Amino acid sequence: MYRYATPVCRQAGKRYKRILLYIYSMIEPFFDYIEQRMPLTIEEKTYLEQVLPIAEYKKGEYLLREGEVSDRFFFNLKGFVRLYYNVDGEEVSTFFYPEGIFISAYESYLLNKPADQNFQAVEDTQVVVIKKDMAEELLISNPKMVRMAVSAMEDELMNCQRIIASLLTQEPEQRYIKFLSEYGDYFSRVPQRHIASYIGVKPESLSRIKRRVQQLQNNNSG
Repeated sequence: MYRYATPVCRQAGKRYKRILLYIYSMIEPFFDYIEQRMPLTIEEKTYLEQVLPIAEYKKGEYLLREGEVSDRFFFNLKGFVRLYYNVDGEEVSTFFYPEGIFISAYESYLLNKPADQNFQAVEDTQVVVIKKDMAEELLISNPKMVRMAVSAMEDELMNCQRIIASLLTQEPEQRYIKFLSEYGDYFSRVPQRHIASYIGVKPESLSRIKRRVQQLQNNNSG
């Protein structure tokens, strides 16, 4: 048995350590989310790193398309994802997923039926991927993961409530102001046509709304 590692082995070990540290830094927001609800041991974090892959979607790529059956849900580590429906040949954006929350087509996932919505990366996006078989394995092997599953469902329910409430109770200008308050950091990174679709107007109407809101803000600040 060799007592000391060769330079090649030592170099390979350093590269492997750097890779592990990089992966951990990527998945850390996911751990932060869980640990706001329950503590995780080092062993549990290591296991989750090993069994939950991180996927990267380029701007414009789809996490899920209409008609596909969802067998997974996601946790957004970095990037911005929009949810939209095809209505009479037009894309109608109804929700945006910023960093730090779960993303799922819950009805499709739960009932094993084709999705009627689309999830598209608005910019380059990194997500934790939790496939259905792995989710079931985690729920059986670790009771703590039940809380994670409940949190994912709570996120989905709250998102649905926000979508419904916004569509039923708010005018386009109110929806625009809400978009600014909730997603202001992403405003310059989202195509204006998606924002117009989200608030329920044509792009030219969005320009008028933006001018009115800006004028109102200037008057208030003055």
